[in-house]
Amino acid sequence: MRATRSIPCVLCVSLPAVFAAWSCPPVNSQGGALAGEPAPAVVKGCRVVPARDVSVPSQEHGVLASDSARVGQAVKQGDVLARLDDLRAKLQLERARLELHLISQRTKHVETVVRFAKTQLEVAESEYKLAVEANGKVPGSVTPEEIRRLRLTCEQAKMQIEQASIELDVQKTETARVKLEVQAAQIELARHVIRAPLSGEIVACGAEAGEWVNVGDPVCRIVPLDHLSVEGMVPLNDFSRSDVLGREVRVVVEAAKGRDVEVEGKIVSASPLIETGHGSGSFRRSSAWFVVRADVQNRSEAGAWLLQPGMSATMTVDIKPAEAPVKETP
Repeated sequence: MRATRSIPCVLCVSLPAVFAAWSCPPVNSQGGALAGEPAPAVVKGCRVVPARDVSVPSQEHGVLASDSARVGQAVKQGDVLARLDDLRAKLQLERARLELHLISQRTKHVETVVRFAKTQLEVAESEYKLAVEANGKVPGSVTPEEIRRLRLTCEQAKMQIEQASIELDVQKTETARVKLEVQAAQIELARHVIRAPLSGEIVACGAEAGEWVNVGDPVCRIVPLDHLSVEGMVPLNDFSRSDVLGREVRVVVEAAKGRDVEVEGKIVSASPLIETGHGSGSFRRSSAWFVVRADVQNRSEAGAWLLQPGMSATMTVDIKPAEAPVKETP
């Protein structure tokens, strides 16, 4: 058996410390690293961290009228967390709706005027046509003045239709504008209700009912616990980012009551930034490392999550290269 060698590594939020060990197991019938194959990387001193940590802000300023969010409360996406005093927003919405109703009534009136003007035009054209026909059959039966008056009546009816049509277009445009104002008022009213942007557990509350909040002030903080991440430090002297990125991992977490919980996951990110234990001094590859993060699926028992952010863990990274697909012979 080859001797196991330890390589220094540090947690991403602390100063350099020796906590990563890389083991190279011997060849055996139970599996493990074969001769010439890279051994799994065992990273100790890892830390469980939230995969997402969302601070929910207030989208409007005002007095917090009610707050239903409590630390430790599980919420689903869309649940109401708090409400701002929305009396002014409700009045603005009601005013916009009344204006929309008034514009609609005006539009109906103008539509009636257009229909009436078209009817008048039909009557005037009919009278003018009959007068012309009568004068054709019996010349002089209709005076020239009467013919001219009937013709002008037709022209007047056409102009009334044109004027009413223009006014109808204006009313339709005004209706569209007021509809937008109603939508804007509805959006503003909805922004007074603070909802959970994602499912998770509330870990902090920033304001209580009766307090004044400004736009952007955090009302509460939500951390999803169904998916978590595990962060560790990989020595640059042994592995590169491409060696570990996208690799499957097995994570053993030091859970409550001395219990070790094992979960599986995949490394989803490897930091391009290299950390060293020598500050801004000379670079030494033997003491350099980079941060990797693996996503894991949490499990629950008796209504409680087994893994919690902040727990320590050991991560074993499978760095074996993917097997090439077998080509079929023709």
